[in-house]
Amino acid sequence: MSLMCRRTLQLSRCRKLVAASSGRFERCGLLNGSSSPQLRANSRLVAHSCPGYGQKVVAESRRTEQHKYPSQQRRCGGLAATGIVADGQRVTVKYTGKLEDGTVFDDGKDSISFVCGQGGMVKGFHKGILGMQVGETKELTVEPRDGFGDLDSKRIFTVPASKLPDGCNVGTMLSVGQGQRAKVVAMTENDATLDANHPLAGKTLHFTVTVESCEEVVQFEKLEVETMKEGDGITYPKKGDSLTMHYVGSLAGSGAVFDSSRNRDVAFTFTIGTGQVIAGWDEGVIKLSLGERAILKIPADMGYAARGVPGVIPPNSDLIFDVELLKIT
Repeated sequence: MSLMCRRTLQLSRCRKLVAASSGRFERCGLLNGSSSPQLRANSRLVAHSCPGYGQKVVAESRRTEQHKYPSQQRRCGGLAATGIVADGQRVTVKYTGKLEDGTVFDDGKDSISFVCGQGGMVKGFHKGILGMQVGETKELTVEPRDGFGDLDSKRIFTVPASKLPDGCNVGTMLSVGQGQRAKVVAMTENDATLDANHPLAGKTLHFTVTVESCEEVVQFEKLEVETMKEGDGITYPKKGDSLTMHYVGSLAGSGAVFDSSRNRDVAFTFTIGTGQVIAGWDEGVIKLSLGERAILKIPADMGYAARGVPGVIPPNSDLIFDVELLKIT
């Protein structure tokens, strides 16, 4: 069931990690996806990259269609600077992060911008900067529950050494599929122990934070469709058609990805024009031709509006979907 369905909004949750019974693990770079789907047995596990917090869907558009959709009681237009940090504002900060023993895990050389309350930083960081003024410096202490979580023994597992790539050693980072990564923490001749916990799981974090700016976020006034790849230009869906699509959904303010059929490698099928999906999909996707890939910029009124999706999509959030129309039946 897709996150986009109106009646049954439920993201797949991270369950007990299961080592695959066939296939091989492969080396990977840093993967910082925000979700950790369950590993599937009897499937080939491959390295791949996935969007993480702070990354925005970027597309070179050859055609833009704008569809009027009045937005009530919502601010549109340019950015307005404010002096005190509040949820929903774009905040720029400079910070350093240390562990209890004084070890620096983030040296804070560069400033970072994000939307307060919408990902990009751990929960405790968002909570800690609320009410800070521009120019103010503050010390934050973030416990594991509001940081990277407690250390989970279920995310430490053993696999046959034969499944590891050549040259793998203790400390090697591996991709174990679905945006998941794990570190080799022990090896014997026959087995290897992998730890899929975040490196800072179970750690209390200490931040020194300076707020450099905070401002209201630009909100979408109307639905926009930006073509990334042209379709056949002939075959368009009509109300009642069954469509099969791939998509990646992210928050417009922060770029945080909240759902992706591509990461699951399972296309999404629904009936267009019947209210099975949010209004932005019903009105935007019907403009695509078969094979077309596009960016849907969806105002909150055409998404989840004031209700949001608890723990996933904040209330009154504009959304960005990277969609591709694969099949019409």
